[in-house]
Amino acid sequence: MSDKKYYDLTFSQKVMYYTLRYSPKKNLMNICTSLWFKEDIDIDLLKKALLISLNRIDALNIHLTEINKNIKQYLSDEKYRDIEVLDYSDKSIEEIKQEFNKRACVEMKWKDCNLIDVVIAKVPENRVALCVVVNHVIADAWGLTVFMKDALEVYLSLREGKDLPEKPASFLKVIEEELKYTDSQKMKDDEEYWKSVFDEAPSYSSVNRKNVGKKYGRVGLDFTSTAKIIILPKEEVQVINDYCKKNRISPQVLYLLAMYCYLSMLNNKEHLLINNSLSRRSSIDVKRASGMMVNVIELFIKCKRSMTFEEACDSIAEVQLGAFKHGDYPYGNVIEFIKNKYVRGILKKGIIFADATLTYQLGKVKTEEPLDFDIMYHSNGASGMRLYLTIMDIADSGSLQFIYEYQIKALDEEDIINIHSFIIRTVETGIENPEMTLQQIIEESEKKVYQKFLFEN
Repeated sequence: MSDKKYYDLTFSQKVMYYTLRYSPKKNLMNICTSLWFKEDIDIDLLKKALLISLNRIDALNIHLTEINKNIKQYLSDEKYRDIEVLDYSDKSIEEIKQEFNKRACVEMKWKDCNLIDVVIAKVPENRVALCVVVNHVIADAWGLTVFMKDALEVYLSLREGKDLPEKPASFLKVIEEELKYTDSQKMKDDEEYWKSVFDEAPSYSSVNRKNVGKKYGRVGLDFTSTAKIIILPKEEVQVINDYCKKNRISPQVLYLLAMYCYLSMLNNKEHLLINNSLSRRSSIDVKRASGMMVNVIELFIKCKRSMTFEEACDSIAEVQLGAFKHGDYPYGNVIEFIKNKYVRGILKKGIIFADATLTYQLGKVKTEEPLDFDIMYHSNGASGMRLYLTIMDIADSGSLQFIYEYQIKALDEEDIINIHSFIIRTVETGIENPEMTLQQIIEESEKKVYQKFLFEN
């Protein structure tokens, strides 16, 4: 008899697992990042460090299996024994990026096997790159940064002949605590909160003109996507951060408000849904653990266009605070409640209420001893959302990456450039004139950015 201990999936993991299980594109659950060193790296030592880190982070040793038709997870006792080294020294940087993009799009096997792929690549000018692809069921973006930071800290310790750094916290302990949430009083309280939020029917918010006016969005089967990455320089980021510090709000609130203004303008509505990803890492131990902790939160924003920018920031901050306080409650349960209350019959199947998701990622890969590198995101080629915006600065450079993952059936690159311009214009206008109303700001941003996009056939 096996002595393995089997665990149910947490609510956060279940969202990703069901997407993995039933999506026609399994690569939908791949998260891929590459790290490009700008200093000399000992490849053998790096390989050793990666193996130490892989084998000591329990989340990365989780395997999925089926027992009596139920999905379970367990900690594998098989060790990672090697890291493949690819010789791309004769390829251009652009060609290497494309090779990493291809790896991001490969469909991973998911039953009783490793759910992370790590390779080292020799690149031009005697430099080294690292490419990591992990299945979203076992790790989110924060969990991936925990692994990469630990591997680099281990590498530096080996290089300097020092003791290994303290290993990351256990994700299995997090799982055990997470599973206690089911049927708890906290879950019941969270359920009552979400029922109160949706005391009125939400209306569908589209990200493109052809779906504007429809009562619901449709999931569809074509998840083919690509990504557009736009960098916001650190000087502009600092202005935003200074405003937020002065007004005691998170920068995420400004980006959510800007996204709200875009959706309000396009859909001609004031009450809108925006999906907001919550990392759910409030305690130190959970922040130090790898693994999957993200939950999708349905933010029901009910701003009025007569509100000033400052008033709208406060309103969204309040909505977000309440949602985050009750953010452990499963996203799927919220959606089912909305459908059961407001949607009739067969229409319930395959419908969505929001096209856009926004994530403000705070995780960083920063070693105590300086190590010079750049970090790059790679699209997995598939997305369940028409628009998924991730804002992050993993390398702690001071600038921000705006990563727009979008379904190509819904949007194109010009759309994304216009959406980004609208978002940044809205934030800048609001910071410069916090007493302006949302109506005035939307009109200003539309005039400067969207006139062509909205009315050109």
